[in-house]
Amino acid sequence: MSDNLIFGADILSYGAIPDGNTDCVGAFEKAINNGENLISVPFGTYLIKRGLELNSNVKFHIHPRAIIKYAPEEKTAIPLFYGKDISSVIVSGGKFYANDNVNTLFRFENSENIRYSSVSVVKSSASGIVFDGCSDIYVANCNFSTGKNDTFTFLSNCENITIKNTEINFACNAFQFGTKDKECAVSRIDIRNIVSHYVLSFIEFYNGSARDIALESISGCFDWSFFKLFEEFALSDTSLEKINVYCANRGNEKCTNTAYFVLAETPDGFELNDFKRNAELESIPLISTMIFNAGAKSTAIIDGVALDNVISARGKSKEIGMTAARLTNPHGKFVYTVECNLNKGETLTLPLGDFDYMRIDKA
Repeated sequence: MSDNLIFGADILSYGAIPDGNTDCVGAFEKAINNGENLISVPFGTYLIKRGLELNSNVKFHIHPRAIIKYAPEEKTAIPLFYGKDISSVIVSGGKFYANDNVNTLFRFENSENIRYSSVSVVKSSASGIVFDGCSDIYVANCNFSTGKNDTFTFLSNCENITIKNTEINFACNAFQFGTKDKECAVSRIDIRNIVSHYVLSFIEFYNGSARDIALESISGCFDWSFFKLFEEFALSDTSLEKINVYCANRGNEKCTNTAYFVLAETPDGFELNDFKRNAELESIPLISTMIFNAGAKSTAIIDGVALDNVISARGKSKEIGMTAARLTNPHGKFVYTVECNLNKGETLTLPLGDFDYMRIDKA
């Protein structure tokens, strides 16, 4: 089917003028308030100067090359699309821009069945999508560029989240769970087939709790850390597989990366399989692969890790345990070590090969 054939209630019939200069917010409001379930947005450039509150059971079918410019004249916290206590919202297609007056491009609260597909967010200085207390979230085949803001933010209770086949470029955090002011409690998250370039941190667990997290087939580069877990966050049942990343400075900015994985606590049931650092593309000195402060009885499975630096385990309890930790040295040219800071900063370094169990007691 041709991309030029788009069905549904044509936004042009509600008075939209896609010249990029005429404010089309009235046409979109009329279509939404008229109860249209399918709103089609043909090719063109649509200027919108204030945010749009969505109803349940609405689908935006936007031409792949149509441009929607969200350009309020003053600073606003109101997103372009936002909804509260709604369900079954679909946004498909289109390219979205936001000017410097915009804080967040899309936001949903206490809502369910939210789907984004084939959407591009380009040249935006606003945060991408905030899900606050939402469930059944599906994002696929999208492209996001959110400048120095986060691309996906999760707050309150969120569950059943799928994000796949998506590219995330130029962002602060690709995925942020919880903020300084608000916790999250999330479960059943599936993030896979993601390409990311020049994000500060790919995923950051800041404030709250999460369980049943799966990351698979993630590639790209970052500036700070690939995976960061703060002390205020309780994380369990986390699986990472097929991770291929590297560190790079963004232009002349100084890279402040300390490790690929920075874990304030070792999550129970943490599994890392097939991790690769792309040394050929890395533009900064070698960094640690993992830094974690292990609590008592913490468990981690690390398998198939190809690296040429160290794993640093800084113990703040009497013991550090890693069950079935299997580090591989496929090339036989590097020595892997675990550095364990004991007794007020004293360091015990052990060479690693293939092993099934390791236990380090406080000296």
